[in-house]
Amino acid sequence: MIEYTKYSEYYTELASMHVALDEDPASIGIGSINRKIASIHAYKERTAAILTEAIANTYEREKGHRLLKLDYDLKFEKLLISDDQIKNLKSEGLRTAACNAKLPDEFLKMTSAEIDLNDSEGFLKVVQAKLNQLESANSNLSRQISVIELQVEVGEISRMAGNPFSSRTLTVK
Repeated sequence: MIEYTKYSEYYTELASMHVALDEDPASIGIGSINRKIASIHAYKERTAAILTEAIANTYEREKGHRLLKLDYDLKFEKLLISDDQIKNLKSEGLRTAACNAKLPDEFLKMTSAEIDLNDSEGFLKVVQAKLNQLESANSNLSRQISVIELQVEVGEISRMAGNPFSSRTLTVK
């Protein structure tokens, strides 16, 4: 399972994954586009690996929480049925409080597991959002490449010396 210190490291790593698209990629050249494609690909690969770990982490935390809750619920119900002091209390709120007072360790473990699960689910959403952001950047870069290809086709970008694209052809993958 992912520990809290690792969450912090992953958050920092994910926040550092950024690829800024050029305003006018045709004026900069294909080298810049190739570097951005490589960066996006590497970031997506790393984010996918973190996502896999986050999914497994959330699953394990869900399982742990369910087991602790089941244990707590069984002991809680047993107290409601078998403890005369608790049975004689007038309100459900008082009975719940009395059961929790008699099951402090179980209640604390279950609550702690629930907090861990919530943290895990939040982290999973952050990783998924980063992967979506990288997919969007990849899509936008592909659009820029398509625009450059159209500019070359219509002659807006010439293949003369000094043009960043003069001796190269672009391909969309």
